[in-house]
Formats: sequence, structure tokens, C-alpha cells
Amino acid sequence: MIIEQKNKIIYFKNPNFNFIKSLDLISFKKKYNNYDVILEINFSITSDLIRIIFNWNEVLQKNNRVLINVVQSMNKLSEINESLIFVPTYHEAIDFIELERINRDLSFNL
Repeated sequence: MIIEQKNKIIYFKNPNFNFIKSLDLISFKKKYNNYDVILEINFSITSDLIRIIFNWNEVLQKNNRVLINVVQSMNKLSEINESLIFVPTYHEAIDFIELERINRDLSFNL
């Protein structure tokens, strides 16, 4: 698993479920609360995983940050909570974060 940090973005590349599970909500808040987060998921999406990333998402939203999930196979995602963001590639995740940051800047300047 690789963690990359650049431009206030944390990228979890090739994590496994055990790593994600090991980041309890308190640890996640302390380490990643002020970052936009990209999580690449290349393993089975289970209800436990959805619960964890939903909680991460709520933490980040409280600080005007986003969690973008990169999932190459998008066909099984229709029943997943609509508040979670899934994109098929890392570059689309970066684009989404850039747009989100523009929206944040515009809303602060209004």
C-alpha cells in the first residue's frame, strides 16, 4: 500500500481492507482531517467497507474536504449510498477535487 501526500491531498493507493479497518475514526480524524482524500479500492466492496468510508466522508465534510473513491468496476455501485463519490480513475478523482476546491473558494468569496 502506498500513501502519497501532495497539494493537501492524501492518496491511498492499493490499500487492503485490513489497513482501512485499522484506521479507526479517531486516528483518521487526527491524521487526515484537513486533507482531501483519494481512496483506491481494488478489492470487494462490502457493507463493512461502505460503513467505514461513509464515516470517513462525514469527518471530511465537516471540514469542507472530500473523499473520492477510485473504483475501476463501477457496475456494482448502484445500491451504495449516494453521498459517497466514486470515479473510475485517479485523474478523475484529481479533477473532482480541483472542482470542489474552486467551489469552496467561490463560496468563501461571496
